[in-house]
Amino acid sequence: MKTPVETEEKMVKIGSKIVVRLENGTELTVKVGYAHKQKPEEIIISWLSPLGKAVLGKKSGDTAVYTVGNNTKRVYIEKIIDEN
Repeated sequence: MKTPVETEEKMVKIGSKIVVRLENGTELTVKVGYAHKQKPEEIIISWLSPLGKAVLGKKSGDTAVYTVGNNTKRVYIEKIIDEN
């Protein structure tokens, strides 16, 4: 029998590292967090940005929809690598 922790799906939260696929097919590994704490080797998406807000609470396999200017964009959450 699995415990609740084992069966619980990971959700994107502040501090999560995620693999996303952009609409053009490009895959990126990014961290959702505080942009001012960025390290040179990391791509950090601010949790306050349209993309950051769109991915929070999503699970692997979900599509996040966000708006930049007049353009609606989508990213697919490939994988969540939780570092918290």
